[in-house]
Amino acid sequence: MQMILSVNMGPEEYAAKHEEIEFPKIDICPMCKARKRLHRHGSFQRNALPEKNKVLLVRIHRFFCTVCKKTVSLVPSFLVPHFQYTAHFLVGSILGKVETYRELLRFHQKRFLKNLNLIQAFFRDMGFRWSLPEAGKERAIKLAEEIENLGVGSFSLLYHKQHHRSFMAV
Repeated sequence: MQMILSVNMGPEEYAAKHEEIEFPKIDICPMCKARKRLHRHGSFQRNALPEKNKVLLVRIHRFFCTVCKKTVSLVPSFLVPHFQYTAHFLVGSILGKVETYRELLRFHQKRFLKNLNLIQAFFRDMGFRWSLPEAGKERAIKLAEEIENLGVGSFSLLYHKQHHRSFMAV
């Protein structure tokens, strides 16, 4: 299982300051709900792609539940679970603000469009009450702009907490 860790920094700063970051203690297992502190269980490196031709390696920490014998990975909020590109890159590519490959752009747009209703529901649950265009592409652009206004990392974290999945998951 993956949990989103709120970090107020980008991937470059996270990679550079990784040793200084204090990771939270997890006292309740998110899978079995056991009230027992999870043990640190090592870490692994993962690609973080903040731009089209830039690759960073970031460390992802894992925790182990001694009750259910499962691991939990703490993914920084600038990343999207199961995606190498950063959340900022994904939203920027949907808005046409970052350069990307055509096939990759279509893949990101298709995933985003499949989740429009859940993303819209998330904003309504948060109290946003603006009207949205009916057409899928215009509605997607408006929602992507609102994600950017809220802060992509903050949105990703809050969305994951509410829906227990990434905003790009199918």
